[in-house]
Amino acid sequence: MTALYEAQLHHAFHYLRIAWEADELFEQGGEARRRGLELFDGAWSNLQTAQSWAARHAAEDEAAATLCSDYPNAIAYIIGLRLSPLERVRWLEAAVAASRLLSDRAAEAGHLTNLGNAYAQLGMTSRAVESHQQALNIYTETNDPSSQGEALNGLGVAYFLSGQKSRAVEFYERALAVHRDNGDRRGEGQSLGNLGLVYKESGDIEHAVELYGRQLAIAREIKDSIGEGNVLGNLGSAYLALGDTARAAELYRDSLRVARELGDRRGEASALFNISAVCALLGDRDEAIKYAESALGIFERMDDPFADEARRQLEKLRGGDQRRR
Repeated sequence: MTALYEAQLHHAFHYLRIAWEADELFEQGGEARRRGLELFDGAWSNLQTAQSWAARHAAEDEAAATLCSDYPNAIAYIIGLRLSPLERVRWLEAAVAASRLLSDRAAEAGHLTNLGNAYAQLGMTSRAVESHQQALNIYTETNDPSSQGEALNGLGVAYFLSGQKSRAVEFYERALAVHRDNGDRRGEGQSLGNLGLVYKESGDIEHAVELYGRQLAIAREIKDSIGEGNVLGNLGSAYLALGDTARAAELYRDSLRVARELGDRRGEASALFNISAVCALLGDRDEAIKYAESALGIFERMDDPFADEARRQLEKLRGGDQRRR
């Protein structure tokens, strides 16, 4: 081992410890959450360098492979708030490969589940199904029922995004049963919310609102702020579909507040986008443009694929504004 290689290995281990510390602080909530995000943001360029180095050397060095597999887990809570879907895919594909080199089946399954979620967010539904099915197979082989629910939920999301709603409901209901059997309240809430989304898209808005309400109650009970922010946005969309614009606007603003408290940039952008749509419906085009511009700026900085949709909405609003003048 050369002196340079040893220094790079030491650097990667050092920043892995910082990543763990940042994520643990974030999980504590309150003021600790803010300090965790600040610690992560301050170390971000070094974390990128360290993870990239570990990925490049994973095939030749067990220590590097271990680092490569550990990095996504070290920021399990922050990863969805700070890394773009493309960045998550890169990190998780490398982590899957590293876990296989290490013959670490538990780590491989966890990475595959998270990778499937990232693929789904990018609209790569066939890859999402493949990843979640591989994870489910491992969880079944290793008799890990508590994790099976995550893979089942992921499969439901992938099938829903590919337009197979009945197939999605099948997996969501299986996930719901597994989570309840294992007393996993967070997973139960996610399954309820996913079912709510299917019913909303199928036109059964009242049923969707009822399911979202149950998810919101669980999120607040277990202090799952990320889940709370997500369901507030979904509830807003449901009320908007019912024609209750005022209630929708209230819920969207609540979701914006939660996202900002969390430091959830994508959640903040989504809430801003939704508020823009409500302002447009209410005829307040100037406010709609302001919120759409803010949403687009965040999506673009995060390299988020939803930036295209935000850009189209902004162009439409600006076009309408020009016609009005």
